[in-house]
Amino acid sequence: MDQVKEIIAKVKPHAFWILCGVILVVSLGSWYVATGSVKEQHARQLSDINGVFDQVSRIQAANQKHPNPSTAAEMEKVIRAYAKEVEDGWRKQYEQQAKVLVWPEFFGADFRAIADRMRPIEIIKPRESIANELPVDYRVQYRNYIEGDLPKLAKKIGAEWKASSTGIDPGASPVIGLDGMARPAEDKSIVLWSPENQQLLLTTHFGFASRTEPPSTLEVLYAQEDLWVLHDLMEIIAATNGPDVTARHEAAIKQIDFVKIGMTAAGLTGAVTRIGNSNVNAVNPEGQLVAPAQGEGGMNPAMQPQPQPGGEGMVAGAAATGDPATGRYVDEKYQPLDPTRLRNALTSTSPEDALLAVAKRMPVRLRFRLDQRKLHVLLTECGNARLPVEVRQVRINPDAAVSGTASAGGGGGGPVMSPFGPSGGGEGGYGPARPSSIVADATVDPTLIDVELYGIVYIYNPVNKAQLNVVVPAGTTAAVMPTAPLGGG
Repeated sequence: MDQVKEIIAKVKPHAFWILCGVILVVSLGSWYVATGSVKEQHARQLSDINGVFDQVSRIQAANQKHPNPSTAAEMEKVIRAYAKEVEDGWRKQYEQQAKVLVWPEFFGADFRAIADRMRPIEIIKPRESIANELPVDYRVQYRNYIEGDLPKLAKKIGAEWKASSTGIDPGASPVIGLDGMARPAEDKSIVLWSPENQQLLLTTHFGFASRTEPPSTLEVLYAQEDLWVLHDLMEIIAATNGPDVTARHEAAIKQIDFVKIGMTAAGLTGAVTRIGNSNVNAVNPEGQLVAPAQGEGGMNPAMQPQPQPGGEGMVAGAAATGDPATGRYVDEKYQPLDPTRLRNALTSTSPEDALLAVAKRMPVRLRFRLDQRKLHVLLTECGNARLPVEVRQVRINPDAAVSGTASAGGGGGGPVMSPFGPSGGGEGGYGPARPSSIVADATVDPTLIDVELYGIVYIYNPVNKAQLNVVVPAGTTAAVMPTAPLGGG
């Protein structure tokens, strides 16, 4: 014990340094143990991370098409290639149509140059500044020209044009018979075209012809577009009848009840139903199944013809808004298109506006008496036309009241009233689609049917590279050389 005290006495003066040494040794020991554990954890976690990277590398090595920066770069090339294909197809469609939509030679080169720069028409907005207007002299010139050009429509199909800004021209003077009675002169037209429908086309689409003030720029541009489409429809009818037809009995299309385009033709009519039990599901014009339900008189309302939108109400709407584009075109659901959306689509990059950015969809509707053996010829000519008509609906012996005409005929075999007056059959007027008695009437042609056709004419816009995100080479332009005008001249 005494020895311990002696040791303590000797050590005590050096206690500070001894404690420093002990603390240093303990700290070094703790540091060594701690760093060893950290190194172990670091090594383990690094091994795990490297293992994941190795797995990803093996996937990429096994599949070179696996998404990676190279994939993104190649995908961008594919997207640009598709955009270039769309551009090429779009340009071909536009340039092909530009060769058809040519202003008549009647108008001077300056007039045509200015008008051609206003494509698409929607770049001109209603009530814009005078800088974007056709000169007044040009608009007056078009107003004075248009009514004299319309009879060419009837001439193409061997019909008579009886509409005018002063009213319907009755045509030839009555014939005085041996009995002294006046009778209507025989109409030797190849195709009988309703004068009421001609008058409707004139007043609805070219009504400014009877005004003293000049039409607006939009009225002129849209009227000429209407004229191009009407000439195209007449060419379809003429091609269906054939080039060698010289009389009505040889024609496939003998009578035209109406031709409607744009705002007066919008919307599908009627419904597609299953044959047989009327209490089954039906398909509405949009292609949707309609559950069976009882309407008036116990009839499934889905099987009742649906009234078409448009007509006089749509024309009045265009007049009220002061925008001739109101109700003029239809959207992807065949509903009247808002002009604001139509114009915004010219610069939009939204997928919903892609169709409108490329082309406008003008509806057309025709109703006529046709030799049913030539129905396939009519549909073929619609597709072969210079402005093709995409046929969306063909109605056989439709209810004329639902079609929006003065006719009152029906489907099946009832007599049909026409704008030319009631008829017991034959080529002079509409008659029953089928003889209704056991003994057939010799004046009735059983091959004739009433056909109503609804379709879409696409009016293509010039290519907009910005919407396709296609690089525009410096100093390049898409040259369009219009030739071979459609009508006019």
